[in-house]
Amino acid sequence: MLDRALSASFRHFATVFLIVAVFVMPLHVAFSYWQRDVIAVSEIHDDISTFPDDRRVQGVGRSELERFRAFGALLAVVELLALPILIAAARRTIQRDREGKVPTVADAWRWGVRGWTRLRPGAPGLIGAGLVLAGAVIVLARGAGMLVVESLPQEAAWAGRALAEGGARALGGPFFLVPVALATFSSKDESMD
Repeated sequence: MLDRALSASFRHFATVFLIVAVFVMPLHVAFSYWQRDVIAVSEIHDDISTFPDDRRVQGVGRSELERFRAFGALLAVVELLALPILIAAARRTIQRDREGKVPTVADAWRWGVRGWTRLRPGAPGLIGAGLVLAGAVIVLARGAGMLVVESLPQEAAWAGRALAEGGARALGGPFFLVPVALATFSSKDESMD
């Protein structure tokens, strides 16, 4: 089952990558642009967190850093809440391919969330393996992206960070979404195999 999931992940990588990117990239670009001043001084965030309330570096103090972290956590929650929609879009991509039709990002997004009635046998292992693989891809891609961000000038660091964060999630997305899509049964489609 894991072999089929990996095969399907690579087969549908481009479509599922775009499904995730269409959602996460605008969020990360908007967030990073809004917080560009905080991102510009990211090398000294630990020092800023120890500052008194009235001390600032390039307009960034402890309160701005706390707001940055709080809204960053909120952004992560929004991404997690979108998982059912992203999984449904991945299921639609696989379904369209199995029907002999060309899966598209627009069709996958239109399809919407479908209810799941049960998991396939072996699904928890498959989902766990997908989560580990996706996590590894995200961590590695984010790390590589943040290395590039360090070489950017301060005024462009926000754009690099947005691309690194959003791109890492989009790269890891297929490795989690496709196994979960394969591991679930929809109430309307019992023959996803």
